[in-house]
Amino acid sequence: MLCVAVSAASSAYTTKYRPSVTTLDSTTDFSKLTTYGWLDSHIVVDEQLHDQIVGAIDREFSALGMTRVPAASAEVVVTYAAYSRTDVNTKAHPIARDVQPTYAVGILVVSVLAPQNMKTLLELRGVTPVERASRSAAVVNTVADMFKLFPRRRGH
Repeated sequence: MLCVAVSAASSAYTTKYRPSVTTLDSTTDFSKLTTYGWLDSHIVVDEQLHDQIVGAIDREFSALGMTRVPAASAEVVVTYAAYSRTDVNTKAHPIARDVQPTYAVGILVVSVLAPQNMKTLLELRGVTPVERASRSAAVVNTVADMFKLFPRRRGH
């Protein structure tokens, strides 16, 4: 994730990417959750990036008043998947004949599951353009933006 080189011509190009909730179990009272545990995730190749993602997610759960415990004793379990893609800036001036500038986009999906049956209770998705040099900040900011959608913060 996030390792795709970014064209210098695309660095000024931004588009509106927003975090989203792609799954929300309406029967779960998220305000009563106090513990979470980690499952294995689709770990990124870069161990430092993996640690940054887990650390950012841990900070957000902590800010919600939730405590990390072993998965076997947690009320919910968490996993993530991280991917990257290359988007094309179709509105920019071509950098060569029929060649548009491109930019890297990171995709992060955080899933909160019921440990009894692995049913997805909540799935948060963040998609953001990112350059390798600023990916640490992008991870922290993307996770923070995603967790603004966590149901406890929205008065559910």
